Amino acid sequence: MRIKLFIFLTIILYSCGRNVNQKADGTIKVIDLFSEPESEIVKVSDIATDLEYIPLQTTENSLVKSITKIVTCDNRFYIRNGYDDILCFDRKGDFLYKLNKAGRGPGEYTFITDFDVSSDNKLLIVLTSGKILVFKNTGMEFILDKSINLRQPFPSKISMIPGTTNILLSIDPITAPEQSLSILINSDCDTLFFKPNHYRYDKEKITTRYRMINESLQYKFENIACFKEEFSDTVFFVNRETNEFLPRLIFDSHGKGFLPRVRYDVEYAKSNSTDLYWVYSIIETSRYIIYTYEHNMTRNKMIYDKSENNKFKIGQMKFGEEFNNTLKDDLNGGPIFDPTYSHENNIYSSVDALALKKYVEGDDFNNTKVMDPNKKNELKKLADSLIETDNPLLLVMTPKK
Repeated sequence: MRIKLFIFLTIILYSCGRNVNQKADGTIKVIDLFSEPESEIVKVSDIATDLEYIPLQTTENSLVKSITKIVTCDNRFYIRNGYDDILCFDRKGDFLYKLNKAGRGPGEYTFITDFDVSSDNKLLIVLTSGKILVFKNTGMEFILDKSINLRQPFPSKISMIPGTTNILLSIDPITAPEQSLSILINSDCDTLFFKPNHYRYDKEKITTRYRMINESLQYKFENIACFKEEFSDTVFFVNRETNEFLPRLIFDSHGKGFLPRVRYDVEYAKSNSTDLYWVYSIIETSRYIIYTYEHNMTRNKMIYDKSENNKFKIGQMKFGEEFNNTLKDDLNGGPIFDPTYSHENNIYSSVDALALKKYVEGDDFNNTKVMDPNKKNELKKLADSLIETDNPLLLVMTPKK
């Protein structure tokens, strides 16, 4: 990748996550990781107006091993199936076509690190080791258009900027001297903008090297692409007109966020592991920000209501235990809903066909009171129509506005 040097007039703006004054869409939200939540949200109806169960059609060519990412566009679901292929379903869950190019030849990949779909639904981009594969999306198949070779350090996340063919790349801070962790390129691989890495350290200090899940975060919200670097409290977004990275919101860790020193100082990491805060995931809708952070060997899932500037707890998991999620489906009577992905202002999760069948046969389902009994009856009929080996069902939540 060709990196053009920019004049570093923006260093002051980006050097400190909590001292920015550039406004995103009016104000910069600040979410205090230390503050106690108002209360605990326990029901889906507290934050949503609808929760739909969509069975993903089971065919020989559409068997779902695991859903590892969901992108929606033009009433189609694009699902990364494990890390091997991408399945396309329509809004009803009917299978349409897929990308399956595993291999080591031209236009092939060893695994899919990340992927995205352009906002006009015409392009599919796949990030794999050392390259980006660009496919034309005809609506019936994916046709290879070009392959873009990358230089190390290779990115781990990729997004297409809505309304453009520009691509946002995020790099995990692994090797210590990365010049940038966030880069915007065009389809010719020219660098349009990048954020200088202010968390560089001497690689000679490294005594051990390891990787964690979700070190770099990306998500989309209302036609903007957002990202968060591991060592920064600030979430930035890409300005489509200027290609600049501007601050959008702040997860205030009070200086106890994940630090570069943890990378190279084993003793420091051990002695301070219970004090550090690490934001693990972020999804956003017009009203809510749902985020997960880890602290003191516990993963906490929270929801921040932007309209009321309040936050609520919706789940918790101590390491070695199952996630204790409290969002009970009181709309349909179904099992616990775990908000996992968001796109186009909806929130997504999934449930295995066998798990749903067993659930509706149990006491929890029979004893659950719902707002509309007809929906509960429909869910029972749907579960009864499934067989144990069917694909998972996609859960689509419509959040309140």
